[in-house]
Amino acid sequence: MDIYLVIRVLENYYIPLISSVAPKERKSGAAYLVLSPDTVQKVHTLLQEFSEGPVLVFTRNPQLYNRHKNVKTVWVTTAGFEGVSPTALHILHDMAIRFVSENNNTTVIVDCLEYLIIYNGFRSVSVFKFLV
Repeated sequence: MDIYLVIRVLENYYIPLISSVAPKERKSGAAYLVLSPDTVQKVHTLLQEFSEGPVLVFTRNPQLYNRHKNVKTVWVTTAGFEGVSPTALHILHDMAIRFVSENNNTTVIVDCLEYLIIYNGFRSVSVFKFLV
């Protein structure tokens, strides 16, 4: 399945594209899809908008989030022992649930959605996403 088709389905039916939601209408607790050439910059802007509480980021590039003090990163990788495998959706799910349960005003960012889909398939990732 083409990854862009999957993203388009997510955007149209489940999660709005962040660029289609006016900044004043964005709210904490909602899910947004970030899809642009400057994705990292958009995510940093969102972190500044919703900086009320701690943020958990699942990412392939944890170094991109070092400048934010309230951000905990989880490295999603198949290399080494320091990260979590992309096929371990149950571990990622548990980490997200514990983080949200233990903290107030939290934000969870999945910065590797396409990576998870490649390793697990769309159906498994969509179930994971909606359980979180």
